[in-house]
Amino acid sequence: MHAHLSLADLKKKEAEIFGGGGEHANCSTFDIIVENVRGNIEPYNYTDRNSDNNTKIEGVDKNGTQIGLQYFMYTFFHLKNHGSFYSCGTLFDVTFYFDNDTHINEILASFWLLTFLGNLGERSRRGMGGFRIIQIIDNENTKGGFEFIDNNPATIKQRIEEIETLFKRGQVSTTTYLNSYSILNKEEIYYASKDSITTWEEALNEIGLKLKNSRLDEYNHTKISSEKSAAFGLPVRHRNNFTVTPKDFTRRASPLIIKVLKLNNNTFRWLLVKFDGEFLPATKNLLSTGNQADISALADFINILNKVKI
Repeated sequence: MHAHLSLADLKKKEAEIFGGGGEHANCSTFDIIVENVRGNIEPYNYTDRNSDNNTKIEGVDKNGTQIGLQYFMYTFFHLKNHGSFYSCGTLFDVTFYFDNDTHINEILASFWLLTFLGNLGERSRRGMGGFRIIQIIDNENTKGGFEFIDNNPATIKQRIEEIETLFKRGQVSTTTYLNSYSILNKEEIYYASKDSITTWEEALNEIGLKLKNSRLDEYNHTKISSEKSAAFGLPVRHRNNFTVTPKDFTRRASPLIIKVLKLNNNTFRWLLVKFDGEFLPATKNLLSTGNQADISALADFINILNKVKI
């Protein structure tokens, strides 16, 4: 959201809020405490991935009825043997303590963006670790006009526009934006046009299946080229230990974030955030092929979605 600032101003702003070192070192202006976790930590074990007797993550049917959801959980099914996750419905409290009033609005705006456009934990860009706010205790009206409970798309669009104003984003020409990393653009946020999705599993499975199919050749169902596959995030690890990586980079996070929203009428929508910004520097090619990533695959994927712009 601050990509309109120069890199020097961006780092200065970050240090003002979160603290920084050096000659003008200062502490963070706030603290966060997560407590009172009410839920189970469930194990998963896929050492024998061809067996139906393995512990299953909720909502995943290994017989194929949730192929899109399985696709998002690729690392759990094919790259890991064991681990754990918080069960669906886990409750927890997040408490903010502010040292002063200077940056409260910016801190809460950042938390709002995480709540409505992001997730927590592993595979967070592929819909895992979604959470929502169900109650706020704010006797001093610290949060001001921020709405954390209304999940409807129209409200989300309005909040993003308010945050842009708060961050003074519109006061700088977009031609000055830093593009060497991911940039949030509200014109690239979409949600499912289908209005009858009744479970989060169905929502994730729908967009997961579309993403999986977009990475297969339309005619012979073979995987798309490494250059096109790379555009969805690097490294790309395959079960045969073949890995696609960028030269001189260990990782390039996916420019896509998938979020599931539970709306006020108890239906669900998937929400897709497609970040703008330079995917890789023009001088950086893929080690596996020597060519650059083909980002047209992202546009092809977005075009096949039954979507509405937020």
